[in-house]
Amino acid sequence: MNIYKNYICKGLFVAHYGGLNNSAPEDTPSEKLYGQNSFVDTLSNYQFNVSPYSFFQVNSRGAETLYATACEWTMEQLVNREKAILLDVCSGTGTIGLFMADKVNKVIGIDISESACRDAESNAKLNKIENASFICGKAEKVLKELLKSEEIQNAGKNIIAIVDPPRSGLHPSVLKALLRCESIERFVYVSCNPKTMLDNAILLYQPPSKYGEIPNPFKLTRSVCVDMFPHTNHCEMVCLFERVNKSND
Repeated sequence: MNIYKNYICKGLFVAHYGGLNNSAPEDTPSEKLYGQNSFVDTLSNYQFNVSPYSFFQVNSRGAETLYATACEWTMEQLVNREKAILLDVCSGTGTIGLFMADKVNKVIGIDISESACRDAESNAKLNKIENASFICGKAEKVLKELLKSEEIQNAGKNIIAIVDPPRSGLHPSVLKALLRCESIERFVYVSCNPKTMLDNAILLYQPPSKYGEIPNPFKLTRSVCVDMFPHTNHCEMVCLFERVNKSND
């Protein structure tokens, strides 16, 4: 049986890029050779519009398992869901945040890609989700200011976060912002590169500063692999980090 019989080419683009990289920058000139400018994929009960330069998981069925796990772990122990704000860092086309939008009061996504943020906004409309917004910019700059905002400060302990960084991992400034936001007591880290995730985990577990600049660190308490790339050595990981305190140290 041909398992690919339901998959047909929706569009074909060529990017004119001469650099040494495994992906072309977003501003790389491209030319459409065939078909549509974008396509729509379905994950569970949600539909997502994907354009050429936006990140999207290539294994749709695996992505459903990945996002369901991330959602379950993120929502655990959250008491006041109707007031909760979800920070979706490196949000891409909005998949994870929109998956969880019906379980929280508000979703705020952050991504460096303009096309991904546009897709995320259109995906929110496509799925009739009205409590999600997306900010385009570097996570290390946006998150630092966002966590100082009155909206976040007033939310108290009802801040939850999920991060899904590229293979290079999270920027040190993002790690520091997460550490300094005492309202975030736990967050889920979706990783496509276990090595950089481990490097980040070491920095997240640094001891509190005696000068009070950094509160208690985060400890990796749970992880699971999701085989998104069968017959290869690669996998995605879902990791749960929890704030160290007297009860969970």
